Amino acid sequence: MALSTLNPCPLPDLIWTLVGQDSNPLEVVMLERTCRKVYKGVNRIGVWKEVLKSMCEEYGIIAGTYNMEEMTLQDLKKAACRPEVWMSFLRCHRSAAYPTFGGTIPRLSPIIHMPQAGYDRMTAGGRFLIRVMEEYPTSTLEILDLGMPAKSDEIVRPRCIAEQAINTSTNCALIVTSSTTHKAVLVSVTQHDEARNVYRSNVYFIEPATQVEWTTCAELSFPCTIAVLDSKITEDYVHFHFGAGYFLTWHFNVNKIFRWRTWSMDGTSKGSSVFGVFGPRVLGFWVWAPGLQGSARFGL
Repeated sequence: MALSTLNPCPLPDLIWTLVGQDSNPLEVVMLERTCRKVYKGVNRIGVWKEVLKSMCEEYGIIAGTYNMEEMTLQDLKKAACRPEVWMSFLRCHRSAAYPTFGGTIPRLSPIIHMPQAGYDRMTAGGRFLIRVMEEYPTSTLEILDLGMPAKSDEIVRPRCIAEQAINTSTNCALIVTSSTTHKAVLVSVTQHDEARNVYRSNVYFIEPATQVEWTTCAELSFPCTIAVLDSKITEDYVHFHFGAGYFLTWHFNVNKIFRWRTWSMDGTSKGSSVFGVFGPRVLGFWVWAPGLQGSARFGL
């Protein structure tokens, strides 16, 4: 029995908007096929805007990736359904060396040549590209606009939104990592000052939908005799990995650091845990280790 028979009175637009907020895009597509009245209620730009917003929240797609006010109804539908369609496709073709759509190989877009970068990452959704070109004595951090994904058939040259010059003290490779929030891009750039045996790390911030300049939101210097192997960044923390189970976590929003070591397989810890608060000149640590408790001060 059709839903229109059960409820012949048309539902308010707000009800369909709430359906769009709480439904999977493919579920909304299936709902449209129920009957003509439901199709008319769901097949609206306002409903599919909410579907696309919910999809962006679920997949961590940064604000500004889609210009929803300029998108047609078909653009909204395609953009909202793409992630789930792609994930379903991958689940069905896990063993395929090169996945194809019904035997059709996806065509390659025209190639756009760009300067080589030591680090490049796309934001979720594919709208923005973060790049770091490493050169001595000045490296460059930039973020590029690749165009709206809903218009992926129209290949355009990337547009630079913002550039940031980074003074590099040596020819050592930079350690770069990035992440996104709902609105912002965060990039951590760490370098080793070999002359002083000190690591210097800067965190840069930008909201690419509304800003055209990078902001340096935090800086840290710390001495270390063990080389930093890797780093990761979140909305609040930069996480440095030194190898051999040693880590340092920097809460850059409140200027606190934590140094710690992972547990061994037998359930014992060979390293100490250190909590610290740093100021302009001095680091103060609280140290814990088996049989040892105390504090120490280290001048920078």
